[in-house]
Amino acid sequence: MGVALRLQARVRHGSVVHVTLPLPIKLRSHGFSEPGYNMYAIVRRMEPTMGDTRVIGLEFIGSHPPAGYLHKPWAAFRTQRWDGPDRRREPRVKHVENVLVEYLDESKEKLAREVAVTENVSRNGARLRVKHAPDVFEMVRVTSGNQEFSSLALMRNRFTDTDGGERLCLQFIEACWPLL
Repeated sequence: MGVALRLQARVRHGSVVHVTLPLPIKLRSHGFSEPGYNMYAIVRRMEPTMGDTRVIGLEFIGSHPPAGYLHKPWAAFRTQRWDGPDRRREPRVKHVENVLVEYLDESKEKLAREVAVTENVSRNGARLRVKHAPDVFEMVRVTSGNQEFSSLALMRNRFTDTDGGERLCLQFIEACWPLL
């Protein structure tokens, strides 16, 4: 239900893009007689820049854009919430702690920083409640004084929760969170 592409263009997590691919007919859900398979997709995963390109993961959403796209095509979109059993590679535990978050660009230069709060953690990831995340950033550095922990992390999801607060779901790529 998606594809990974290598791009030079910058895109935002949650952006909707229109894609045309030479997809075999047996893998299509529409457009069987067209030479290219045209569909809309949401940017779901972004890997760090390597040279001048990056790999992005797209989730196909169909032949029509999501509601609201034609009014605000620059907005970030989400699909339905995933509650399946394979949602994470390892379970998260509830853990509330203040951490320093530094938002970094492609050169790992600091764009901004703030104190955020963890909501849950695993050895390889965390969900943070943040207040002032930049619209676009490459990765973050998460530092905990309580745990003597610091690691670069990639954003795997970003959303506004029912309380109106912004959440970042992160995957640590340098170190593991010290669970007891």
